[in-house]
Formats: sequence, structure tokens, C-alpha cells
Amino acid sequence: MSKTIKPILYVYLAGRIDGISVDDATNWRVEAMEKLSKKGLIGVCPITHGKELGGSDEVQSKTHNEDIFKIDCDLIYRSEAIIANLDKVSFGTSQEMFYGMQCLNIPVIAYNNTVTKSAFMYNSVYETVDTLDDAVEKIVELNQIIVNRAKHAGRLTETNEH
Repeated sequence: MSKTIKPILYVYLAGRIDGISVDDATNWRVEAMEKLSKKGLIGVCPITHGKELGGSDEVQSKTHNEDIFKIDCDLIYRSEAIIANLDKVSFGTSQEMFYGMQCLNIPVIAYNNTVTKSAFMYNSVYETVDTLDDAVEKIVELNQIIVNRAKHAGRLTETNEH
């Protein structure tokens, strides 16, 4: 039996949260969610525990580190791609990228690359682009490739069950 292939629907939004203002942590994610929505995709925001996937309204800063780790890993697991904002990169962001790309084999599109690429960062990114708009367009492009290949192979599932 051949494995069915699901198109990208959920895109986890990785980026620094701790040590920056709530606005800095939130504004780019809201913008990303709006841009993704216009393309028929859903941005998954870890600040609200993935409210888009049934999370709560409680903000992440009020949650213990162990809970944040479990929640964020689950949100990444339930997503089909990651957009990583590398402006003011954090340890958590790099771990999210590694988990998605190396452990789950989902594409990570990084932008705002202000850090020197280490071997770990280099191998935790599918592609690096300059802007959030470029990252959204790359996700759309990858999604179209996935859909076309799956349709050609007769292995496309039209729904995403999470």
C-alpha cells in the first residue's frame, strides 16, 4: 500500500519569544499568519499555544518551561512546515528548527539571517531567504511541488488530519 501525501496546511512560526518585547515576539507572527491565510495556509503561533490547532488563549509567558517544551514540540509535530525568523535568534528557535528539519523531516524556511551559519544551523534549514514575504512564497512553492508530485503518483490526500 502506498503512503498518502498531505499538502502543507499548518506552518509553525519559530522565532525568539524570551528576552524581547511582546510586540517584537508577536507582530511578525501576526503578519505571517495574515500572509499565510491569504495563500490558504494556517500559521501556528507558539505564543498562544497553537490556538489555530485548538490551543488555549493563555499566553506562553505564564506557562512553565517544561510545558512550553511539550506544547511547542507537539505544535511542530502537527505542522507540515516551519518559517523561522532568525532576527535575534534564540536557543529555542534553533532547537525548533533542528527538531522540525532533522527529526521530523519537514521543511524549515528561515529569514532575517543575522547569524553566522554554523554546521547545525546550516543543516537545520531547507532554505534561507531575505524576507517574510519570500518565506511565505517559498512555502507556497514547496506546497505546489508536493501537490503536483502527489497527484502524479496518485497519493494525494485532500485533507489534513491533526
